[in-house]
Amino acid sequence: MTNIWFTSDTHFGHANIIRFCDRPFKDVQEMNETLISNWNKCVKPNDEVYHMGDFSFEKDPAATAARLNGRKHLIKGNHDKWRHIEALNPFFVWIKDYFSLKVGRQKFILFHYPIRNWHHSYKGTIHLFGHSHGGTEDLGRSTDVGVDCWDYKPVNIDTVLEYMEGKESIKHH
Repeated sequence: MTNIWFTSDTHFGHANIIRFCDRPFKDVQEMNETLISNWNKCVKPNDEVYHMGDFSFEKDPAATAARLNGRKHLIKGNHDKWRHIEALNPFFVWIKDYFSLKVGRQKFILFHYPIRNWHHSYKGTIHLFGHSHGGTEDLGRSTDVGVDCWDYKPVNIDTVLEYMEGKESIKHH
């Protein structure tokens, strides 16, 4: 299972995110190059990557997407504008608003925003999100997979599953 990765909120090309999120980079070029390098050190060319949105603020996000390893899938975030989506289409397997993923017997709900109660949350389904840059506490079997939470790199499915061990499902009402 080590060939599946999750990430979010890379914000390539977004200079203000460095200040907003107290990222440890001197400028946007250093941030972009570090994020790309970290990504490619983890992700191999045939690995699956699920990005939970806010991919880029660049005028040409395709140039960055082309440099990233993996078979990329994008869940649209609030900053992923239609002009970016058109440019990114050739570099992503698909681009969607929401996705339900099943790996073996484990189900995942992938969405840009944190959800308080998601499909089958009471049956152990894991919800992975971004958007909050570490500002939203986990609820049940949910967690923020944004780069600000995972040392500025994608997080592997095995790490997510280990992190979720012992976490209670949300009780169904």
